[in-house]
Amino acid sequence: MTLKELREKNSLSQAALAKSIGVSNSTVASVEAGRMKVSQKISDKVKEVYGEIIEQPAVKKVQEAGKKAEAAVNKTVESVRKVEEKAKTTRAKAKAAQEKAKATVAKAKTTAAKADKQVKKTAAAAKKALPKKVNVVLQSPMGGEITPDTILAKVGNVDAVYIRIDENKAYWVNGDETGSVDLWEANKNTRCGGCFLALFQRQPPGEAEAQTFCQTFCPVQSTLGSYAAAYMEILNGV
Repeated sequence: MTLKELREKNSLSQAALAKSIGVSNSTVASVEAGRMKVSQKISDKVKEVYGEIIEQPAVKKVQEAGKKAEAAVNKTVESVRKVEEKAKTTRAKAKAAQEKAKATVAKAKTTAAKADKQVKKTAAAAKKALPKKVNVVLQSPMGGEITPDTILAKVGNVDAVYIRIDENKAYWVNGDETGSVDLWEANKNTRCGGCFLALFQRQPPGEAEAQTFCQTFCPVQSTLGSYAAAYMEILNGV
């Protein structure tokens, strides 16, 4: 069970859960987002208060990916088995026909040879066949674009990558190691793009509400004093 699953199971807010286990709200938010590992202190406190064992979010995702991979392998093995059974049945029918009609043995052998050749040709063609490559492009609410190939070039040779457009992050897992890279490089001279308004399609929030949202999610990292101040300047047409 992850920290988020525990919180939702007990109908708790992040603040309520943080208070019950003696940590800050930001710590709970970071753990749920995968930006921070669950410490031993948190694990022990959760077990003491709620009687639950907390898993690392990244570890759980890797385990789920492993199960999917295992299911895919089992499906492939089953497909091969069916092909082998079909080929065995075809050979048995050919042998029965050969025994039943000795006068046409030569013709039956020729037919069987052609059938075997066709099976091999079909199998070889299937191995060479490749699925059509589809170009996948991820778009940021701020206007940037990035492709999976570019993301893989950023993170390098790792086991798994999890994309969070809303956080401008690609979180990677490689064995027991985890980390993240920015999807788009921050432009320190860029003003706020008003993504709070764009994402939630609502009237401008108060400055305190914008401060909380922008400090948590903003990928631009404006240098105009604070996130909220920059945001309010845009809303006010400054």
